[in-house]
Amino acid sequence: MIDGLAFLAITMLIALGVFLNGLRFARMTANPFGGRRIFGQPVQGSELSVRQIKRIGLIQMIFAPIFLLVVAAMAFGFFGPVEGITTIKFN
Repeated sequence: MIDGLAFLAITMLIALGVFLNGLRFARMTANPFGGRRIFGQPVQGSELSVRQIKRIGLIQMIFAPIFLLVVAAMAFGFFGPVEGITTIKFN
């Protein structure tokens, strides 16, 4: 069984990483995958335009905080008890 604070801290780090990755993608001016090959095959995403890459970054930046809010609600027990997680209590 994992403590709710540890669970929340781990997911907070994940959400921060996703947000920062989205910020990096949203600020790109060129496709970093364009022209790259692995084992003779083009890298997946090399055909994406810069506009599409920026959109992916914006989507990551929008959904990372939403993910964190949902996980925080689970950690505090707003959806009821979650098996394997000790909920955080305000006492």
